[in-house]
Amino acid sequence: FVYWFFWNMSGPWLCNHLWEHYLFTKDANFLKKYYPILKGAATFCSEWLVENSKGELVTPVSTSPENAYLMGDHTPASVCEGSTMDIAIIRSLFSNTIQAAEILQTDMDFRSELIKKRNKLKKYQIGSKGQLLEWDKEYKESEPQHRHVSHLFGLYPGCDITDSTPEVFKAARKSLDDRGNKTTGWSMAWKISLWSRLYDSSNAYEALSNLINYIDPHMKAENRGGLYRNLLNALPFQIDGNFGATAGITEMLLQSHDNCNELLSCLPEEWKNGSFKGLCARGGIELDASWKNAQIEQTELRASVPAEFSFRISNASAYNWKMNKKTFTPEINADGSVQISMNAGDKLTVSL
Repeated sequence: FVYWFFWNMSGPWLCNHLWEHYLFTKDANFLKKYYPILKGAATFCSEWLVENSKGELVTPVSTSPENAYLMGDHTPASVCEGSTMDIAIIRSLFSNTIQAAEILQTDMDFRSELIKKRNKLKKYQIGSKGQLLEWDKEYKESEPQHRHVSHLFGLYPGCDITDSTPEVFKAARKSLDDRGNKTTGWSMAWKISLWSRLYDSSNAYEALSNLINYIDPHMKAENRGGLYRNLLNALPFQIDGNFGATAGITEMLLQSHDNCNELLSCLPEEWKNGSFKGLCARGGIELDASWKNAQIEQTELRASVPAEFSFRISNASAYNWKMNKKTFTPEINADGSVQISMNAGDKLTVSL
C-alpha cells in the first residue's frame, strides 16, 4: 500500500496555499504570520534532499501518489528516487519561500541556500514518446490512463511549466493527452484546470462536461465519474471535485499566474457569449467582464492594494481605456499585453 500512503509532500503542497493567499491579497501581515510555516517546510525538504548519480538534488525515496509502474520483469512498483511530483512541489516551495523572505527582508543566508539548492534540483525529463516522465526514469506504465496526473503539478496548481518553457509545456500536453479525459472524482476537476493552462478550450470543456454528468449511485465504482442528484462529486463523494470544478471554470475565464491578467484565455465555443462578476486575480485585483462572439465588450478591474501587472486582452488598441473615469492610451507590449499600474481603490474600465 506504499503507493498511496507513503508521501512526504502533503505539507509542502499545503504551503502553496499560504503563498497563493498572499499573492491574491498582498497582505504582508498574513505573510509574516505564516512565513515560519513556509520556512519550516523548506527546511525539511532542504535536509531531505540528496544528490543522485548526476549531481542533481532529488528526494531519496518517493512515490507518485496512487500510481505504479512496471519493472523489467513486469512486477508492479511504486517507489523511486525523486519522482517528478516531489521535485515540482519542492521547486515551488523553495521559490515561494525565497520570494517571501525577500518581501519580509529576512533570512538572507537561508534564502541563498535555497536558491543554490533550487538550481540543483533535478530538471523535468521528457520520454521517448514526447511525454513528461513521472518517475526517475522511463518505465513501462502499469495503467496508461490512470486518473492521477501527479507529475503535472508544475503546470497546475504550480506555475513553472508555461509556454515560456515550450519543450516541457508540449511534453505536459502529451502526458495529459495520453491519460485521456474520461476519469472519476476530483481528477476530472484537476484536468479542467490543466487543459486551461494549456489554452485548450475544447478539452477543458470536455473534462467539465464529463464531470457535470448524472451518476447512478448503484453503478460500479469504476464507472462513477460525474455528479449525484444532489450535485456532489462522485467517486464515491469527493468535495474537492466540486471545489476543483469551480477553480477550473475560473481558470478558463481568467488566468493570472504569470504576473499577467489574461481574460478568456481558454474560452470554449459553447461560451461565446457571457459575463462574470467579482472574479479575483493575483495582485489584489477584482474583475467583472462581459463578452459577445468571444470578444470582450467591457471589463472593469478594481485594485484593493497598489498593483503592477500586465493585462492581456485581444486587440487592445481597439478599446477605450479609462482609469478612474479618465481616458488614457496604454502602451502595448510586443506580446500584445498592456502594462498596468494601479493604486488601492483605482478602477480601470476597458470597453468597445
